[in-house]
Amino acid sequence: MSTITSRNVLLVAACCLPAIGHAALEDRGGGLIYDNVRKITWLQDANYAKTSGYPTQFIDGSMTWSAANTWANNLVFHDSVRNVDYSDWRLPTVVGSGLVDGFAPKDPLFINIENFYYWSGSGDHPSNPSSVWATNYGDGTVTTIYPGNNVYAWAVRSGDVAAVPEPQTYAMMLLGISALLVAVRRRPS
Repeated sequence: MSTITSRNVLLVAACCLPAIGHAALEDRGGGLIYDNVRKITWLQDANYAKTSGYPTQFIDGSMTWSAANTWANNLVFHDSVRNVDYSDWRLPTVVGSGLVDGFAPKDPLFINIENFYYWSGSGDHPSNPSSVWATNYGDGTVTTIYPGNNVYAWAVRSGDVAAVPEPQTYAMMLLGISALLVAVRRRPS
């Protein structure tokens, strides 16, 4: 009987543990933010080209669409938490005026968001082949811009990096399960 009871206690304990990651954005540490709805990882720094010292035409980090694609495609970002380099970066995708990858919402998890346009990786606009989709973080609009203009670039990568739980989370979980098991074993048969 006590084996069944212990198993039931463990099952209830596991079901009552808070689920990790109900929010759309999850800070993975090391400068990476995972969007669990769109299944992409954003750079935490929305103007990483400037922060990292990438040579752009303007000191503010803005660049042409071609330069933005080159920057994202050649970006190697070192994840200091997992000690891994990621080199599969790209610009976010927009199809029509509908956001596919979308653009990350203004959120306190992100830093250096410019209230101006950011390039998408999506190419020519169907009705205006000489323009490219971009999103304005100042007012949230999606519009098209001539690819020779200088605006900002924000890199994403498909998928997630492994979440690294804090040691305190494991310690509290093990302590709680241990306390439940001790309580079940001490209970008279």
